[in-house]
Amino acid sequence: MAEAHPDQFGIVQKMYYSWDFIDNAQGKYEIKYPDENKSRLYTFSVDLENRKNRSTYELIENGQVIETIHVLLKDGIATRQMPQKHIFTKEPIENNPRAGADSLYGRYIGLFNSDITNSEWYILIEGNYEDWTYSEVEFLGMPAFLIKGTISEDKSEALAGPFTMTVSKETGALLDLKCYEENEKVGFSITVQDLSINKDIPDDVFVLDVNGNKEVDNTEFNLNGVGNSGEEKTGGEEISHD
Repeated sequence: MAEAHPDQFGIVQKMYYSWDFIDNAQGKYEIKYPDENKSRLYTFSVDLENRKNRSTYELIENGQVIETIHVLLKDGIATRQMPQKHIFTKEPIENNPRAGADSLYGRYIGLFNSDITNSEWYILIEGNYEDWTYSEVEFLGMPAFLIKGTISEDKSEALAGPFTMTVSKETGALLDLKCYEENEKVGFSITVQDLSINKDIPDDVFVLDVNGNKEVDNTEFNLNGVGNSGEEKTGGEEISHD
């Protein structure tokens, strides 16, 4: 399949290895699920070269923010804070520069930004090259690939149907994803509202004020999340790719 569709295979490969092309990034994006009155808004500044991440997750329901989680990864320490609950938790990260996306470091460096910077949504276009086509466009001021096609039920039962995906040509970052239901209604979507890649980020961005908040362990912190769902609290709320 890769030999028969080398250009499409190259797009998937670029997404898979996106962290190899991204030194740092800043942005904001929103995730919406079908038939929900909730959305999830993410704001992030991540410096992969210097192992720093300052990101925020907001769960919004009927236009109101009902949960906020801040994360700061800096100097080998990962801090998460729920400002509405006035609590925070800290976790040391092993200093292992070779650690990959599956490590504890990988989890925190990608927390609340990896949907864009190291997106696993490449799985929707991997191997099924006859189901989609692409064109070159400009999106958010950067050269990009606009992908259009159909997701089969074998690829994803939850997202089966027409879709569009926009991917940065230079870095493989995900710039937009829309999965359509009947009558061209948008179902699941990831919408990037702002994004800059490989531009200098001031160090004073990487701060988190937890003064006046109570320090708790990870278990207690997780149990305080809306819905008491570990998946939603850590930003792992993606629809299964299976």
